[in-house]
Amino acid sequence: MAKNKKRSHGLLSFLLWLLLMSVIMVSAARSEDRALLIGVGRYAQFEERLNGVSLDIAMMREFVHLMGYKSHQIKVLEHEQASTAKVYDAVENWLINGAGPDDRVLFYFSGHGSQIPDENNDEDDRFDEVLLLYDAALTQNRGRQTLGGVLIDDDFNHMLARMKSRNILVIRMPATAAARRSACGCLRVPFRPVRLK
Repeated sequence: MAKNKKRSHGLLSFLLWLLLMSVIMVSAARSEDRALLIGVGRYAQFEERLNGVSLDIAMMREFVHLMGYKSHQIKVLEHEQASTAKVYDAVENWLINGAGPDDRVLFYFSGHGSQIPDENNDEDDRFDEVLLLYDAALTQNRGRQTLGGVLIDDDFNHMLARMKSRNILVIRMPATAAARRSACGCLRVPFRPVRLK
């Protein structure tokens, strides 16, 4: 009973935090808010499944509606739809090209994350953080084992920097939360001040 109460308290705290962030993000003049919800609970090359991902997506879709997003402003890529090509395309065309300076942008990911060897020497620990997409697979690069089919933190940071919006919220639900409903984490993104009207 105590564990369920603790989990419920953690989820409630997370939802209250999201509500606070949505209030902060409210902008007086919005033309086309955009939300991209990505959930990967099945992988083409791996047997492991994350059973909580579909529930995460359903709950997040509901919450995004509570934030004021309309159905046509929400794009969902789940499981097989969340391939590398489709995710990169959705970020480029749905978020970067689709949202203006005063629009709200929300990026949500539920699934596995990992690390791969850093290729451009910008990481102190010599590893880049990645989100595993549906087509994630073990590969070789310069004689070292790595992962392909991932969204690399460096690429994602460049994508965020190209977004016109000043109202960006990034939420990454760790796989442990997808399985256990416990907590939220966020990717490291460069600081950009948000002007509130």
